[in-house]
Amino acid sequence: MKLPLPRSWLILAPLFATACGAWPVYNNLPTDGDPLPSSTDPRTLVGADWVEVDPVEAEQPPGGNRGELRLGYGIEASGQLEGIGWSDSVNARLLNDGRCGTQGTRAPDPRGGDWVGDVDVMSVLIADPGWICVEARTDAPDIGIDLVAWQMDECGIPERTLHADDGRPFGWNQRGPNTLWRASVAKGDALAIVLAGFAPNDGSRLVNYTLALSLVEDGPCPLPEAAVEAP
Repeated sequence: MKLPLPRSWLILAPLFATACGAWPVYNNLPTDGDPLPSSTDPRTLVGADWVEVDPVEAEQPPGGNRGELRLGYGIEASGQLEGIGWSDSVNARLLNDGRCGTQGTRAPDPRGGDWVGDVDVMSVLIADPGWICVEARTDAPDIGIDLVAWQMDECGIPERTLHADDGRPFGWNQRGPNTLWRASVAKGDALAIVLAGFAPNDGSRLVNYTLALSLVEDGPCPLPEAAVEAP
């Protein structure tokens, strides 16, 4: 597994910001021959039945259990991170369960380290095969966000992350205010979704967020009903 991106990425990110000045693409395409206006966000065309659940309070996997996630449905939770930050010198708590003889941590960096601010963890059971859409919207455009998903074993211990072909976890080292990704999942997968802010290190920083999970057969991810609007 390749190492995640260095946590200093935020310093370099503004250098590349102008490269996406014409995004989103759907808002910058010619309209000739297009059955829909080019300004139409394709996500608005995807329907989902959304259910609002209680804010997440658990800080370790398996996290706050929010039940099953079925095709065509979505789960939304609004909450607040009370403090953000990351330390390479702090090791994440080792989670283990004697029934399975397995162990793991909430942090996916194989070099060690852990979040030193607030961490919210939500768990769901995938009821149908498809693509899970994982999205976080915050009111903080200047922070670094981690929004990773662990596949858990039968004892609720993190086993492996949902990750790209290069081994990097989806949702790792993202720039705020929002982040969205999707991944293929199978029926019966037990997932723990971990949301935290890794930069800047500020134990008093309050970050409001909406966390949305949905399951689609294919195509774009649906827009959540509620969202925290970034300034």
